[in-house]
Amino acid sequence: MYYIKDNHQPIIEREKFELVQELLAERARGKGYSPEMAWKYQTRYPFRHKIVCGNCGRGFRHQIHNCSQPFRQEFWGCANYIERRVSTCDMRPIKNNTIERLFVRVFNKLLMNRHLLANFSTTLRMVSHAKIGGDKLDDINAEIDSLLKQEHVLLQLYEKGVTDKTLLRIEHEELIGKLGGLRAERNSIIQQIEGQDERVKQTDELISFFEGIDNPLESFDTELFETIVDKLVVKERECIVFRLKNGMELEERYKLQRGDDKV
Repeated sequence: MYYIKDNHQPIIEREKFELVQELLAERARGKGYSPEMAWKYQTRYPFRHKIVCGNCGRGFRHQIHNCSQPFRQEFWGCANYIERRVSTCDMRPIKNNTIERLFVRVFNKLLMNRHLLANFSTTLRMVSHAKIGGDKLDDINAEIDSLLKQEHVLLQLYEKGVTDKTLLRIEHEELIGKLGGLRAERNSIIQQIEGQDERVKQTDELISFFEGIDNPLESFDTELFETIVDKLVVKERECIVFRLKNGMELEERYKLQRGDDKV
């Protein structure tokens, strides 16, 4: 690919375009915005695209109730419920503050109970070593080898004209069908094994991560949340499942009440 400057007649002259960009940048600086602040705007709502409704599967949207202080409160609500499709989903909104405090609890639970991740890693390794189905993969490979040998014999008989070629073709087509099914099953098992191996790696990385932390988390931290959490599934109004990057799930419950929920 090549970039050729001023290769064609522009819709807006370059000088005017650059002048407009300078004016926009100057206005942004006047409002206190700088490029260094872009990350803050991008991470203002760390739960965006992370929360999924356990009832209908749709994502949650950010909401603000009572915009004026001191009654301002942030919520996350199921898209179906917000769109007044209560017949589709009746999952009520959840307070942003509640999710943040639940994450702090999850983080400290993993920090104080490091055996949880170690046990999960052991389980994944056992599954991986068992190759998802014990000796299933070895059995499939042996059966594929046997069918390939049968195919070779059929092709020899076909070339020599020893028997009815029509029957040989029928037998060969059946054999090819069996081979296709076995190869598909083998690929599926291999993909599962590779997936498990990746989860083992991610779990070991989380174990190392927590080994480097000494003190419990006292308040919500966006960067830590992004580091360890993959998805939040709102199972019930008072129950959220935290799905970690390695696939491990932690179910956290709280009690709904006025003001701050009891976490």
